[in-house]
Amino acid sequence: MLTTAAASLGAHEATAIWDVTYAESRRKVTPAEQHIHSLLEVVPLMATASLAALHWDQALAVVGRGPVKADFKLRPEVRPLSTRTRAAVIGAVTVFGALPYLEELVRCLRTNRSLRSQPAAPEASAPTPTLRVPKHSDERAETSVERAHLPVR
Repeated sequence: MLTTAAASLGAHEATAIWDVTYAESRRKVTPAEQHIHSLLEVVPLMATASLAALHWDQALAVVGRGPVKADFKLRPEVRPLSTRTRAAVIGAVTVFGALPYLEELVRCLRTNRSLRSQPAAPEASAPTPTLRVPKHSDERAETSVERAHLPVR
């Protein structure tokens, strides 16, 4: 389970980076959308970290550390969760996992139902500006907030 969770987390993060990189050059990415993406990125990370914390000996074994060997057998939990706890977990997953993904899906379907690649946005539509990394060490990257407070040169 740990290796599957870790591999899925890696694939999820790679997809998230590709998604934002693709969208950012084609349309304005709003702060609300950025926050929803942040939540959608943190949930799988926390689930994987929690699983590793609950089974730390196996987490170490999977990476070749620790006193035990990695055990890849699937078996039922010795002390299963109560019905109340399971209901709380399912409710939390629905509210904090499924609903943000559903919101993103609805927004995507409203924007463009095509699966074809979209061209980059023309200059007039102003894609989301991001912090630039200076090309030379003596240049200073400035955000729009910093520019607003700098004296005119």
